[in-house]
Amino acid sequence: MQRLILKMTIAIAGLIGPIVQASELEKNELDEVVTFATNLGIYDCYGFKGAYDHPEMNQVYTVGKHSIYNIVCILGASNFGTVWFQRSGQGPLKPIYFAKPILSSSRVVGFETVNELATTSFDPKTNGISNHMKWAGYGDQSEGGTWKFEDGRFVLKEYHVDAVADQQVDPVTVFEGG
Repeated sequence: MQRLILKMTIAIAGLIGPIVQASELEKNELDEVVTFATNLGIYDCYGFKGAYDHPEMNQVYTVGKHSIYNIVCILGASNFGTVWFQRSGQGPLKPIYFAKPILSSSRVVGFETVNELATTSFDPKTNGISNHMKWAGYGDQSEGGTWKFEDGRFVLKEYHVDAVADQQVDPVTVFEGG
């Protein structure tokens, strides 16, 4: 009977996907990630002052065997910038880069990779990161996207833009991936 219950539990766990846990980083974890990021020399995060001033905003998510780190880079009036890192098991930290459309007149003309996203959130139900970056003004102009964690990396699934300064929030999807 106990074996049957164990087998059913494992089967159900397989259906709902990996268990995601989130927690605030300990000071030593934050120091490790900030030291790693600083040594890379590619982040303009003002010494990660925002990360240390607001430690509750720094999170680590466990997705299967992966640890995903969300670290505050910079705080602004309308947005906050975050940088992301991952570790598989006990392996080394690695920066996470995100595919992002290059837009011209609100249409996609190419893609680039970025290492910082504005105003992000992680959804443990979908293992996805979404962002919403407000442009200047009332916040009616903005852009953002959704990236899903698949096979150890984040894949762009959707990107939207609201380029019209009309005091209405009505974004248009400019990219939708499989």
